[in-house]
Amino acid sequence: MAKFKFPQNPNADRTNPFEDGQGANPFGDAAAPANDPGNPEAADNSEAAGSNPYAAAESSSVQPYRPGDFETFLPNRGVWVWWLGLIGCCIQLVAIVVAVVAMVSVGDFLGGLVYGLPGQLIGLALSVPAWIMGQVDAKAIAAGAMEDGGRRATWWGLRLGVIGTLLGVSQLFLYFGLLLFVEFYA
Repeated sequence: MAKFKFPQNPNADRTNPFEDGQGANPFGDAAAPANDPGNPEAADNSEAAGSNPYAAAESSSVQPYRPGDFETFLPNRGVWVWWLGLIGCCIQLVAIVVAVVAMVSVGDFLGGLVYGLPGQLIGLALSVPAWIMGQVDAKAIAAGAMEDGGRRATWWGLRLGVIGTLLGVSQLFLYFGLLLFVEFYA
């Protein structure tokens, strides 16, 4: 399995403005301010407290979240995209053959439409997701967020999904165009 490492974060080499040379936070590591009425020790530490009015309460149990260098991968769905595209395109082609054979054998346009339409709708239900998933996955692979191993399967699944969708949509326009022609002009 190929691994892709993201480029180094441009903010990684910058110094933290909230840490001084010793690593202490000048805004939160000192004692409480001198004018704090809830702190009885404020009068004793008036010099230290007066220098930092933004001092926070001392708590060693709370640590802020600091993300480190890590690699993020989306799972590869190339095989799923390829199967969806292949099955959707094949079902579209079978629906065309079934519709033509039914029109010729029945001798009626509506009879062929009844036999070909369910296969066409099932083919569209598989081809459209293959097109959408293939498009999203191709962009993710190009950006480096998805594993590169399924690039070819994603590419072929995307193309088969586009072909199956275009076949299904063209069949729909042909069916309903012929239906309107028969209804109004024949």
